[in-house]
Amino acid sequence: MSNNNEIILRIRKALLKKRMTQRDLAAVLGKNEAEISRWMSGRMGISEPNLQRIENVLETALTKESLAREKSTYMRMGVIGTGSIAKRFVKEAVHVTNVYVVAAYNPEADKTHRFCDEFGIVHEATSAEDLFKRVDAVYIASPFYTHYEYALNVLNAGRHVLCETPLTENLQQAKELYTIAEKNSLVFMPALMTAYAPSFGNVIQEALSGVIGKVVDISATVTTLLPQTKTVGFNNERLMDNAYYALMVILKILGEYIQKVSAFTCTDDAKALYLNTHLQYEDAIGHVKAGTRVKS
Repeated sequence: MSNNNEIILRIRKALLKKRMTQRDLAAVLGKNEAEISRWMSGRMGISEPNLQRIENVLETALTKESLAREKSTYMRMGVIGTGSIAKRFVKEAVHVTNVYVVAAYNPEADKTHRFCDEFGIVHEATSAEDLFKRVDAVYIASPFYTHYEYALNVLNAGRHVLCETPLTENLQQAKELYTIAEKNSLVFMPALMTAYAPSFGNVIQEALSGVIGKVVDISATVTTLLPQTKTVGFNNERLMDNAYYALMVILKILGEYIQKVSAFTCTDDAKALYLNTHLQYEDAIGHVKAGTRVKS
């Protein structure tokens, strides 16, 4: 990423974070709005004194000196996938210090263009490999059956991976990816937002503290009603995703040493999917219910 593009990206991100428009910035700086527009389109460079003024207003590093100080913690993110969950990620990334989404990729070029245009992302990657070379880490938000191949290629390119759930289609694939990441000192992790939510952590700590006594039975249910237009493949992905979140609660409290697993699954002509799983521990039991087009 060229220095000018980096500066424009930083200004855009800071404006979003402060809920300011280019017009607002022009008013604060006492500049013509057209001049600000030329800066933001890259048609005209921004002088160091003006960068200093913008830096003071937006409270973000823009000058050479400030950028040099920040360099060691700067993270360039790329996004694979341009659906609703990817859009939510880019919006939230604005509020994370020193993390910048600088590139995006969808196999359908028109979707990549619309996504980048909507969020002011500098690089419209023409391939996954094109994306890898421009970033330090990749967020994978593509259909779940593509996760393994994308993650494998990202890790082999020496980049960190944050991947949406379900992480892979089977345990063997997940183990392989974790092994590659560990061997190359890379981060490979699922994008389980709930796991890092303070409220969720507080609930888990309360349960583990003994304040409510010994926990011997947990039932966790995540089901989703979906429109009939969604495909069977989408249903399978949603079922696996829902099961992830339900299972996470049980593993956090009861642990990973499960002695026996039994499961019941069913579907119907309406393409509803339902899973009921029992996890038997030495002195406790967990129940996971997950489904799409059903409520439990």
